[in-house]
Amino acid sequence: MSARVDAGPGLDHLLVRLSDPIITGYACAHCGDAARAAEYCLRRASDFDDRITVCAACGERAVRIEIRGELTLGELAASFDGRPVPAKFVLVRAAAGALCIDLEEQTDGE
Repeated sequence: MSARVDAGPGLDHLLVRLSDPIITGYACAHCGDAARAAEYCLRRASDFDDRITVCAACGERAVRIEIRGELTLGELAASFDGRPVPAKFVLVRAAAGALCIDLEEQTDGE
């Protein structure tokens, strides 16, 4: 299911917890290479094993991976810009309470 994320005015600071942590950063600490970052970033961390830490450029096991399970609504909107979020659900907590949004639910006709 693909839903466009729009933070809206005043909502971009809300913290969104993802059911599945995602990779948000990828760069080699040894040589600085980040050429393959697009292959890994904004995907579920659980889709990869420890081979992700081996740098394609220098061959060292030195790639630093940033994995996050929470993003602000603004970060989510900017990062995914209408693409599907790779999570089963998201949880948003606000002053009025918590909201759980199922991202895998299919509606009639889809």
